[in-house]
Amino acid sequence: MLAALNSMDAALTLAGLHYELITEANPVMRILYEMHPAAFTCSKLSFSLFLLLFVFTGRVPSSPIIKVLSIAAAFLYSAVLLAHLHWIRLLIG
Repeated sequence: MLAALNSMDAALTLAGLHYELITEANPVMRILYEMHPAAFTCSKLSFSLFLLLFVFTGRVPSSPIIKVLSIAAAFLYSAVLLAHLHWIRLLIG
C-alpha cells in the first residue's frame, strides 16, 4: 500500500509542479526536483521499488515499531493525496 501511495504522490506532485500549481513542501524533494525532475522521480520511485522488494522477497519487517511507522506513513500519504485531490478539484471547477 505504501508503494502505491508513494507512486501516486509522485505522479500527482510532478503534474502539480510541472504546471506550477503547487510547491514541494519537502525541502529534500524540492532540491531534487530543482536539480532535474528525473532526479525527483527516480528518488520517489526507488522508494516504492524498495518497499516492493520487501514484499516480493518475503522479508517484510514485522517489529511493532515498523508496523506503527507504516501505519503513520499510510495516514500521512493519504492526507497528502487528499490535498492533491483538493487542488485538482479546484482546477477542474
